[in-house]
Amino acid sequence: MIKKFGLPPTMFYLNDSNNPNTYATSRISNQNFPDGTVLIGFSLIQQECLHSPSGTCSSFPIVMAHEFAHIADFKYGTGLTGKHKELFGDYLAGCFMYFREVEFKSTFVQEAAISFFQKGNHSFNGPVHYGIPQQRYT
Repeated sequence: MIKKFGLPPTMFYLNDSNNPNTYATSRISNQNFPDGTVLIGFSLIQQECLHSPSGTCSSFPIVMAHEFAHIADFKYGTGLTGKHKELFGDYLAGCFMYFREVEFKSTFVQEAAISFFQKGNHSFNGPVHYGIPQQRYT
């Protein structure tokens, strides 16, 4: 992903307990990786792999690509907010999955899309609205 996105963030594992999560921040934790920080939750990895029909954890790379998209947003300042910021992350993650499929020929894109569908919500007025399930899937 560092190669495809051209962004080298610092990456850490996160003890996300029973609240599967991963997130990106513009905070620079290591000057050798100046584009922010991505935190990867242990339980999120476990959840994505346990719910992988193919047994390949194919949805995990798209989740990581979504976080890299946030790093790109921080670096280039898109000005997007709310669900548009999240859907931008989904869009770039989808682009990454396309390139992954071209290179490896074994990406289970549908599995990744279903994972994103399941992470959609209808909290239109809530503090965190990622887009409705169909938007995330698309």
